[in-house]
Amino acid sequence: MSATIASLGEWLRRAQEHAQQREVGLAEQAFQRVLELDPARLEALEYLVGLAYHRRRPEQALALLQSATQAPDAPAALWVELGKLHERLNDPAAAQSALERALKLAPHDYYAALHLGQALEARGEMAAARSAFFRAITHAQSAGQWLDEASTLAALRPRVQHAMRVVEDGRRAVLDEIYAPLAARHGLAAMARVRQCLDGVLGLRQDTPPDPRQQPKYLYFPSIPSTAFFERRLFPWFEALEASTDAIEAELDAVLARRADIQPFLDLSGEARREDYLANAQNPDDPRWDAYFFYRHGERFDAHHREAPLTSAAIDATPLARIPGHAPEICYSMLTAGTHILPHHGDSNVRVVVHLPLKVPADCALHVSGEYHHWQRGRAMAFDDTYRHEAWNRGESLRVILLMDSWNPYLSPVEREAMAAVIAALGLYNRSLKAGWA
Repeated sequence: MSATIASLGEWLRRAQEHAQQREVGLAEQAFQRVLELDPARLEALEYLVGLAYHRRRPEQALALLQSATQAPDAPAALWVELGKLHERLNDPAAAQSALERALKLAPHDYYAALHLGQALEARGEMAAARSAFFRAITHAQSAGQWLDEASTLAALRPRVQHAMRVVEDGRRAVLDEIYAPLAARHGLAAMARVRQCLDGVLGLRQDTPPDPRQQPKYLYFPSIPSTAFFERRLFPWFEALEASTDAIEAELDAVLARRADIQPFLDLSGEARREDYLANAQNPDDPRWDAYFFYRHGERFDAHHREAPLTSAAIDATPLARIPGHAPEICYSMLTAGTHILPHHGDSNVRVVVHLPLKVPADCALHVSGEYHHWQRGRAMAFDDTYRHEAWNRGESLRVILLMDSWNPYLSPVEREAMAAVIAALGLYNRSLKAGWA
């Protein structure tokens, strides 16, 4: 075995040297020897396939790759190369089949997804092509690629730019369908800032928050004041909410006594990792941020409302940010002793986070971009979570707040209606694109 490996390594070295020196015949012989020793060796296949194609022998190139992919353990990269060759040979159906096989083996291979999108587009399957392009862009950018020209290979830029245009065309159609009837009903003046926001979403303008500390992860609504913490005068309903503190805490105590339906606040079903969001110096192996949800991603937990009717009534009396599939997020938010919610940014400044503190041990705080807030039981507050923020409980008992999503008070009623429709539609569009990844 060791002799074979050494021989393979030597032949590969020779082949690469000959290729670098443009000694085509010698490189070809050496790469052929490499394939005899390792039929799935990608470097050898790429060279020999390219050479065959250059010599206008596509059938030879195709035979090489088809033979290599017959191996039961053929890697995804070989299927990608086969798909690319079928693409060059104007056989998009065969390209699609090979690239789909590649993505089954390597679901995050953004090059495979990009080429799959091209094959599907060539077949006129635009919805599926848009989904494949979105998949490619999402995974590439998650890996730090295709964020700008510097992170995109020059040879690849036209294809990536095209993929982005296809995805954006679909997004533009969705937003135009939402915007047109709203503008007709309310008038262009009332919708002016919404139009600015949509143009930013579509990349038609570059709006950045005036405060560099503010960094929305998903959507930025321009031309409204930027502030980490909001003045109480903007929330005239705070006093009524605060008056319910004792009743809300009594229902919280009943929930804590039952210990039923309490779940982690964070959704870690995707690629998110708990250690990226939570830490606990007292108990490093078990940082806990739990919740008893009344709403999550806009879904109402009817049983919990029945279990805590006074809390439910207080919630329903507030102007909640209602966005189908997204908001509100309302819960008893429970931070165990020693737990630290690590710095992060929220999704959008169209809504703000409201806290009604219910149980506040000593040495608990919220830190928002250089400003500190120490909760006081029964004293409501609101902040913009698109600013970098963190929270901790360094006390010895449980910290609990009633956490709620409310609209940014600087949005007009028309703008709230519009942004609820826009965000819901964008969510549906993105989910439809991801549905094609299965």
